[in-house]
Amino acid sequence: MALTEKSCTRRRTMKKYIALIRVGIQRELVYRTNFCIGIFSTVLLFIVEVAIWSAVYQGKEEVGSISYNSIMIYTVMTLLLQRLLGGGTDEEIGNDFQSGNIVTSLLTPLNLGVKYSMQELGKGLLNTFVLLLVFIPYCLKNREIVSVIPIQRWLLFVPAVVFSYILFSILNYTLGILTFWSHSNIGLYMLKMACVNIFSGMFIPLTFYPSILRGFCMVLPFQSIYYFPLTIVMGEANGAQIAGGILLQLGWIAGLFLLCRLMNKNAMRRIVIQDDNAPVLVQFPCVL
Repeated sequence: MALTEKSCTRRRTMKKYIALIRVGIQRELVYRTNFCIGIFSTVLLFIVEVAIWSAVYQGKEEVGSISYNSIMIYTVMTLLLQRLLGGGTDEEIGNDFQSGNIVTSLLTPLNLGVKYSMQELGKGLLNTFVLLLVFIPYCLKNREIVSVIPIQRWLLFVPAVVFSYILFSILNYTLGILTFWSHSNIGLYMLKMACVNIFSGMFIPLTFYPSILRGFCMVLPFQSIYYFPLTIVMGEANGAQIAGGILLQLGWIAGLFLLCRLMNKNAMRRIVIQDDNAPVLVQFPCVL
């Protein structure tokens, strides 16, 4: 009987998650022009990156111990990972806070962090699927690049990406919660994007960084989000490095989760709704 109840609870939970993912997909398709522009921008960035790396590798088999095929894999997978992970949860929480829509979210029985993360996942899955369709012609034309990736790498790459998504979701939600104190997260969002762009290896592999800067980046959570999973699929990480990278991911997930819970206990109790006449203080119990 107990097992049946647990099974039913799990099914209901999964249905909620799937429903939230669908909402994310539907919301992304509401503004189709913006969606198409986003995909086009990614493709344009890919063309520019291919041109740059082709010029860098002209007449060379390797640069900094990385082959041309590996850097092309890195470029394609980075762009796909960018679209999958998204990273706009903190901005969305800030917008909902300022508009007052956050109140509606708090009145629902859904976990606020799960709600935003699942909707962001829906957007990411849609963007990644469409971008994959766009990249298929390039992959078919350059089969030698894709064929160098053995199945073992993909099997290790998938869990690393799952942990990357969880880590990035918690990080974004934690930054979003700070809006409850600052009332605006524009500055924090810009700071986060700068850190991700510089320290994650999103555009340039950390292998090309100076040793001191690379060592600094390797202990930050940002490289665990992008660079570490990509080193797996590139074949740049051995067994010990993969194990260490996953442990670092789990460590950052646990640390940020505890910080998020601590902040949430205070943040969810107090919301100020801005009105034209005067701000209104609304008290809520902690929902996480």
